[in-house]
Amino acid sequence: MKKYIFPLLMALAGAALTTACSDMLDKGNENVVYGDKNHLVNAGDTVNSYTGILYQLQKIAVRTNLLGELRGDLVNVRENANADIKEIANFACDDDNVYNDPRDYYAIINNCNFFLAHADDSLKNNQNRYIFKHEKDAVRAIRAWVYLQLGQIYGGNIPLVTDPILSELDASLDKHQKVDLQGICDYFINDLAALPLQINNPNYSYPRHTTYDKGSANPYICVVPLDLIRGDLYLWRASITGSEADARQAALSYYSFIFWNQGYKPYSRTTTGYRSTWGDDAVKQGTMNMRQTSYMGAFNNTSQGREVLSIIPMDSMAADGQYNLLRKLYASSYDDASGELIESSFEPSTPCWDYSDSQEYCAYVGSQVYYVEEGSFTDEQLSQHLMGDLRMDANFEERNQTVNLQNRVISSIRKIDQTNVTLYRTGQVYLRLAEALNMAGFPKFALAILTTGVDDNIIKHDVLSQCNNATDSAYIQQFSFPVELFRASINYDSYGNKVSYTNDVNIYNIGLHSRGCGDTPYNERYYPISTDAPADSTGYPVYPDTSMVQYIAISGETYPVREDFDTNRAFNIAVDTFNQHYARWFTIELNNYSIACDEWYATIGVPQVKPVQIAVLDSLIDVEQALETCFEGYRFGDLVRASYRAERRGKSGYFANKVSQRDATLTGLLSNRNKWFLNWKNQIGMSK
Repeated sequence: MKKYIFPLLMALAGAALTTACSDMLDKGNENVVYGDKNHLVNAGDTVNSYTGILYQLQKIAVRTNLLGELRGDLVNVRENANADIKEIANFACDDDNVYNDPRDYYAIINNCNFFLAHADDSLKNNQNRYIFKHEKDAVRAIRAWVYLQLGQIYGGNIPLVTDPILSELDASLDKHQKVDLQGICDYFINDLAALPLQINNPNYSYPRHTTYDKGSANPYICVVPLDLIRGDLYLWRASITGSEADARQAALSYYSFIFWNQGYKPYSRTTTGYRSTWGDDAVKQGTMNMRQTSYMGAFNNTSQGREVLSIIPMDSMAADGQYNLLRKLYASSYDDASGELIESSFEPSTPCWDYSDSQEYCAYVGSQVYYVEEGSFTDEQLSQHLMGDLRMDANFEERNQTVNLQNRVISSIRKIDQTNVTLYRTGQVYLRLAEALNMAGFPKFALAILTTGVDDNIIKHDVLSQCNNATDSAYIQQFSFPVELFRASINYDSYGNKVSYTNDVNIYNIGLHSRGCGDTPYNERYYPISTDAPADSTGYPVYPDTSMVQYIAISGETYPVREDFDTNRAFNIAVDTFNQHYARWFTIELNNYSIACDEWYATIGVPQVKPVQIAVLDSLIDVEQALETCFEGYRFGDLVRASYRAERRGKSGYFANKVSQRDATLTGLLSNRNKWFLNWKNQIGMSK
C-alpha cells in the first residue's frame, strides 16, 4: 500500500524554503534548510534555517484560525463562502479539502527536527555567550505548538516524528508511533521539561535577531512563547485526564509568562485602556446615546507593548505570496482585478449574539450601582445588539453603502482585520489561567480574573482565605501580582471590607468581564450567591477556631467576631469570610446562632463547596471565552476541553449541544466524538 506519509515528510531534504514574505525578514539570504547533516555549522546557516522555519509557519496561519473557529458555535458561514470553508463548518472535510493537508505541518516539523539535530549550539559570541541556545529552545516550542495544532485538527492516529526525515526509508509510516491529543501532551511536556520557567530563571530570554523587518512586526513577538505552549500542554492534559496537578502546572506556566512576558515587556495586564463602556450620564439617565470604546486597540498586532503576545507575520498586500486571507473572509472587500464588492464569508452566529445580548451591564457611578435595563433602549438600538456586552458592538460592523449604484450591505469583524495572524494575546492568556486555576481547585482565583482583576490584595483576601490546608496555601503563595504593578479594580480596607479606589489611583488590572459589561465587581447578579451557600448548607467557608470567637450584636444582627474585637479590631480573615456568607442567609438570636453554628460544623465538618463553585466558574469562563475571544480561532479547542470536563461530571453531549445551537442538523453527527476531527486519507486522524 502506498505510504502517504512520504511526500508529507520529504519536503526538507535539499529544498529551499519559500521566501514570499517580503515584509518580515531580511531577504539577503536564501533561507535554505539543507539535507546535508553537517551543514549547520556556522552562524549564518543557522540563522537562515531558523528564519526559514518562521517562514513556513505562514502556510498554516490562516487555517489555524479557520479550523479553530468554524468548528465552534460562534460563526455562521454565508452562502457565498467557498466549498472548502463550508465543509469545515459542516464537519464534512474530505481528502481534497485545501485545508485538510497535514503535509504543511510535517514540513515545519521536519525542519524543526533537522534544526534541533544539527544546529551548532556550541558557538559563542565575543562575550563568551552561547549564540543559538535560545534559538533551539524557541524551535522546540514551535514544534510543540505545531503538534498541538495537529492534535486539535485530527484528534488521534497522528505520527509522532521527532528525528529529521532524509530518506524514503525514514519516512515509512509504519516506523512512527501514533499518538492522540494526550500522547502529544505527554511527549512535549517531557520534551520541554528541561527548559526553565521564566519565574525560575529571570535571566532566560528569547531570540532577538535583527534579521526581521521591524516595519511589519516586532521580532520579539514572532516566536511561540515557551511558557505559554507549556501551559497549553498541561491545560489540555488536565482537561482530558482530570489531573489537578497538571492544572496547577498549567496555571504556573501562564503566570510565569504574565509576570515576565518574554523578557522584553515585564508585565502583561488587562488594563482599563481596552474596554467598551457606556458614559456615566447615559447610565444614570437611562438614555443610551453615548458609548466609549478603546477595545479594538487590544488587537493591533504589529508592535510590542500592546495585548498581542505572539503572531505569525504575514505579507501586507493581497498580491504577495502569504497574505492574511482572514481579512477578506471576515470582512467585505473589493476584488483586486474587477473592483467588484465581495461580501464577507462569515457573520456572528445566533448563539454568538445571544451570549452578548444576555449579559447584564452594571455601572458604579457616584457610589451608586446602576443596571442597564432593556427599557433604556430603542427598538433600533436593540436590533443593533447594544443591550448587554459592548464588545460585540466594537467587534462587528454592518452598514449600508452604495456600490456601483446599488445599495449593498458592508460588514466587517474588525478584530481580525490585521496584517498578521495572532496566536496569543493577553486577554486569552488570562482566560486560560482562569480555566487552569478553576480545574486546580481555586474557583475564587478564577472568579477574580473575571470580576475584580488580580493583585496581591485580591489574592490575600479572596483566594488565600479560601484555602483550608497548607498545601493549597503554599501553592497560592507562588503567585505574586504586586499592587504597584498589577493594581486591581477593588481594594480592601483594614477591616477586610471591599472599597473602591479614588479616581486619582491608576488601575492596572480589571476583570475581563468589565471590558464589555461595565463595573463587574459591583454586579451582584453576575456570580450567583447561591453558589457559595446552597440550601443544603454544604457551601459555607471553613468555620474559624471557636476558641477565638465570641458573638456580638451589631445593628440588630448577630456576627461572630474575634475576642479582641473591642481592643484592636483585628478581624480574623476566616471570621470575615464566615460573616460575608453565613449572615446573608440566617438571622438568628444570639444563643440559637451559636448553637446552630456548633451543631452544623459538628455534623457536617469541612464544607464541600468547591465542586459547585468549579462547575459555576466553568460556565462563566465558557461565556467569557465567547465574549472576549470570539473569531480569534480558539473556540473549538475551548469547547473540546470543556466537553472533557463536563463528561466527568456526568453531562454527556456537551460539545454537540453547543455547536448545534448554530446548526441543529449537526446534533446527531457530533454525538460521535470522531466526527469532531478531520481524517486524511485514512492515514492520519480519527476513523471515519
